[in-house]
Amino acid sequence: MPVRSYPCAYFAGVVPEILAEAGNCRDAEELTGETVIPLAPFIQPEQLEGILTTGAENRQCREAAQAPEIAAIFWTRAPQLHGHAMWTKFVKRMRELAPDSE
Repeated sequence: MPVRSYPCAYFAGVVPEILAEAGNCRDAEELTGETVIPLAPFIQPEQLEGILTTGAENRQCREAAQAPEIAAIFWTRAPQLHGHAMWTKFVKRMRELAPDSE
């Protein structure tokens, strides 16, 4: 049964492991849509660093076509995390790891 059917705080702690399992960009988009986004309201500030770091470090998550949209949706659905310094580190790391556009 997908987490999106019954999102709750119980599952928020496994989000980094879920993101780490993405083996390709489509998997990353599906995993975030089915699990990470529904769990966003339950994620606590102390869990944010692990989630954002794993998402940025997994190339499949980072380079998925929908990654910017997914990050924006996550941010809007997790108001309890707004203002957390990790967001700035996450954006900086994503820019550092972005493939050259040249």
